[in-house]
Amino acid sequence: MPVRPALDTAREKWYKKDRRERSGPVKRYENMMEGFVEEVLDIMGDSLGCCMCEQCRNDVAAHALNQLPPRYVVSHMGGAISKADTMRIQHLTDVRTAVLQAAQVVKEHPRH
Repeated sequence: MPVRPALDTAREKWYKKDRRERSGPVKRYENMMEGFVEEVLDIMGDSLGCCMCEQCRNDVAAHALNQLPPRYVVSHMGGAISKADTMRIQHLTDVRTAVLQAAQVVKEHPRH
């Protein structure tokens, strides 16, 4: 009986792995700014003066996020640090201003 090369054995193990494991690494980072914009939309939604259907809400969020700097974090500790950083009054004002401007654009040009 011939000896199988190690490469063949490794290849068999690879094919037996779960498909999700082979598809690449799991995303372990996030843009904290997305959560901040969603929070502002939840708080200010009724006072924005534009439609808040799912399409319009997503348009407002996307437009606001394109105006703001991203805040990517990898760990929960990084998220806590980034969250503390955003509590500065100027930063909160920037997020609210971006959401207000985005709502005005969506109000003038709704996609529904």
